[in-house]
Amino acid sequence: MEDCGVLRKLDAELFRAENGDDIDGIDWETYLRRTLADSFIIRRSDPRTPDQTREEMIRWIRERRVVRVPPQESEVVCWCEGSLGVVLSPVKVVNTSGGRLFRNVKVFRRSSDGLWVCLYWQVTEAPLDRV
Repeated sequence: MEDCGVLRKLDAELFRAENGDDIDGIDWETYLRRTLADSFIIRRSDPRTPDQTREEMIRWIRERRVVRVPPQESEVVCWCEGSLGVVLSPVKVVNTSGGRLFRNVKVFRRSSDGLWVCLYWQVTEAPLDRV
């Protein structure tokens, strides 16, 4: 599979793991520990929320289950060159008060063993009329 194909798959799997879903028989926590770099940081959309490390993100997911509608493949944009890759994807979060749209930017690095790991994840809220 070409690099951008691999990154698109990882992007989709990371959203599934963020929903608390197991990935190919691997529980979501183990999957995140394997796929997120040791130095991983996620910046949530709420500026009052401090940046989270891998373990802080896992704890966050355990405590805050929400329903996310995965992005349509046609909405996902991927770029990769050498050992660096970036994936942009919109995700709608649905709750009792309606929905909210978030733009996600994930930065990946290919390690020396050839596997991609996510270094950074930025989430920004967008107006729903921009879907």
